[in-house]
Amino acid sequence: MKFNILNKILIIFTLITFTLIGCDQTPSFTTKPEDTQNDFLNPEIDTQDDIYNSTIMQRLLSAKNNFQLIEPLINEIEIRTKVQNNMHLIVKHKNNTEEDGQYGMEWKAFKFLKNAHNNKNLNSIENKPLRRLLYSSLDWQKDILIKFGTIFNKIEQYEGTHQTNNNAKHHLTKMIFAAGTEHVQATFENITDTIYNEKDNLHKFTNQELKKIKAALDQIDNIRHKWQEMIIELIAQHDANYNDIQNNDQKLINHIFSKYHTTLEKEIPMIQVSAQDIKNILKQYITNN
Repeated sequence: MKFNILNKILIIFTLITFTLIGCDQTPSFTTKPEDTQNDFLNPEIDTQDDIYNSTIMQRLLSAKNNFQLIEPLINEIEIRTKVQNNMHLIVKHKNNTEEDGQYGMEWKAFKFLKNAHNNKNLNSIENKPLRRLLYSSLDWQKDILIKFGTIFNKIEQYEGTHQTNNNAKHHLTKMIFAAGTEHVQATFENITDTIYNEKDNLHKFTNQELKKIKAALDQIDNIRHKWQEMIIELIAQHDANYNDIQNNDQKLINHIFSKYHTTLEKEIPMIQVSAQDIKNILKQYITNN
């Protein structure tokens, strides 16, 4: 019996999709296999996923050769899979324990920087959730956090005692911290939670809305990875003592301003625009339905 091409695509896609839905496919940028042993497991969620998988299978079979029905299903599955994987990663990070010394920043950078919302120093117990956002933005990689802390301490110390490219005190220090916490990780976690709460209603959205949500999610992931790659690159340059930035703090500051200022000031904050695009779609749907 000759199969229609769409049937072949449907069969292959279905097999691949249900393999992905059952697994956490979101890698951290330097994660080793042993780092994933505490992945989020919840029997209730597993049961819900089984029900969803069964429902999706029925909808796929009902769609048959109708690509106008199949395409939104594909987009829905991809969004749901990405969001579930992101949620697993977030829960895993929240179960991690902060090391003593706050990765070398407790009595250095964190001691002299304050959270404007509570006027407490960043090393305080009240600001532990804020520090967790920074660690999570770098996937809680101990070696990366320690090396980041070394560089961050140098930047804070220099900006605390010298006038830099901007007259505002701790301008670059605050910009870096905000990039990892307020922009990258807080936005990533918030939008993941928002979509996760609506995951069982995704089938009600139009295909065009699903495409926009998927594109915005991809952009959020790309910006988060851009932040991580920027820090990895800066650490490598510092380790190699590029242009003497390891020994000369002023050269380190100038190097970061020259190479990464646009990324920190303009590109990374765009993650909030992508998140708002998704919220606007969800809000419009809720309002109209």
